[in-house]
Amino acid sequence: MTFEQINKLAGTGQPMPEELNGAEQLAFLSLRLLHTQYIADKMDIEQARLEKVRIAKQLEVNLLSMRTWESAMTKERKLSTLTPQLKDYGCPLCRRFFYTLSGYKTHEKDMEDETNGSQNNL
Repeated sequence: MTFEQINKLAGTGQPMPEELNGAEQLAFLSLRLLHTQYIADKMDIEQARLEKVRIAKQLEVNLLSMRTWESAMTKERKLSTLTPQLKDYGCPLCRRFFYTLSGYKTHEKDMEDETNGSQNNL
């Protein structure tokens, strides 16, 4: 749904559409409050316009953040099928890659110990 469509619904007192994602819901509620405050004469037109622009910009940021998160989770799901193999059967570099991605070992020394130990066992 576009920002202007959300704005129109929020400004006319329509119920929040169920298909809105989290970022759009936040924008809808922000716009509803903005319209309410303006109608109640709690802010002037310039302040309302400025806040509307800010809400629109934040919606863009939030949507980008959601898309980035969803993309990262898609990649994580694909990689998760390989990680047990990387950890258990991979070369030292593969194991280090596994530890870096998973956060399983958080210190560089832990990863070096694992890598050195694996090389000694080969």
